[in-house]
Amino acid sequence: MDAAAAARRREKLAWRIVLASFAAFVLLLGSIPLGVRWYLTAAVSAHPATLEIIRGTVLYVQAGSRQEVSAGNRIELGEGDQVRTAPDSQALLSLFDGSNLHLWPEATLRIERMRSSTYNNSTTEIILNQKAGRSRVEVALPSTESRQFEVKTPQASARLREGSYAVQVVDSSMELAVRRGSASVSAAGRTVEVLPGERTIAAASQPPEQPQPAAVNYVANGDFADALTSWKASNRNVEDGIPGDISLVEQDGRSIVRFVRRGTSKHAETYIHQNIDRDVADLQSLRFSLQLKVLRQSLSGGGWLGSEYPLTIRLHYRDANGSETTWVHGFYIQNDEGRPTTNGQKVQPDIWLSFAADLFDPNEVYPRPAQVLWLELEASGWEYESMVTGVQLIGE
Repeated sequence: MDAAAAARRREKLAWRIVLASFAAFVLLLGSIPLGVRWYLTAAVSAHPATLEIIRGTVLYVQAGSRQEVSAGNRIELGEGDQVRTAPDSQALLSLFDGSNLHLWPEATLRIERMRSSTYNNSTTEIILNQKAGRSRVEVALPSTESRQFEVKTPQASARLREGSYAVQVVDSSMELAVRRGSASVSAAGRTVEVLPGERTIAAASQPPEQPQPAAVNYVANGDFADALTSWKASNRNVEDGIPGDISLVEQDGRSIVRFVRRGTSKHAETYIHQNIDRDVADLQSLRFSLQLKVLRQSLSGGGWLGSEYPLTIRLHYRDANGSETTWVHGFYIQNDEGRPTTNGQKVQPDIWLSFAADLFDPNEVYPRPAQVLWLELEASGWEYESMVTGVQLIGE
């Protein structure tokens, strides 16, 4: 009996093993298609980006290397590679999904991830790390059902949708401006939505600011509410030792700069000067404006050489080729002696006038500014009196 019972137990165990093996076999047969399906769905492939040098020297570091080398034109970059533009250079990075980045001088960008689904049209993942400088990011229409397009900076991260964006990292802060599309900018536990015509700023370890208009006035204290802070005021080329006077006056609730020189028939120049030093090459528009009044002028027109006006605007800039140019516009109220009036405009005396100029209009300013260096407002000639306020240089 003991032997027979033992035999039956062995038989039952054998059947259990057979049945368990069969069940495992059936489960395996069923899981193979599921596994294949999962793999086909989840598999992703990395893609390269193409780097094209627009001008100057561009450097890059391959993933896993510490050596920075000069990049050749139209090279391919992959995940982990980093590119840096020199102070005189620009580059274009073309991505596999049709998006691209224009890298302006002194920009540093690292490619973290650049992948899409291998066997279907499911997902795209693009993550870029901009460590410094300025870029124009043009995000194409998504080519897959879902897409993550993210630009990280040391201060914040930005999720970008189809559109056009300016990203700038400078002085421990990040600024993002939206021309088209919309962006979600996150830092320090806070996210803000930035819409077309808006920008936000995120300082180090701080949440992003609430969006504000993308247009920026590059002139500091142009309404002179803080006296002549940010301006240098002086005289030069004073032929007879009688300089002009620069003063602040209040009229109709406005702070106004007044230039005055009297009691002389010799040349002098009285001016206020402000350094701007702003790159404007990526802007769509750049407009200069002010309010002015000319009260007195003893030297006719623009003087002997067409350059001595009771009020002159001088904007000094660098063009896209690196050449420096000064845009000049003068104002006068009389030309009884028929003097030259090069770059001059006659205005009515003792009347406030609003003046504006489109600095990207080739009929007004040529060549187009790429970097504004400084701005000067000057009164010159013999005797003169003029006023200015509301000085703006609006870029967007």
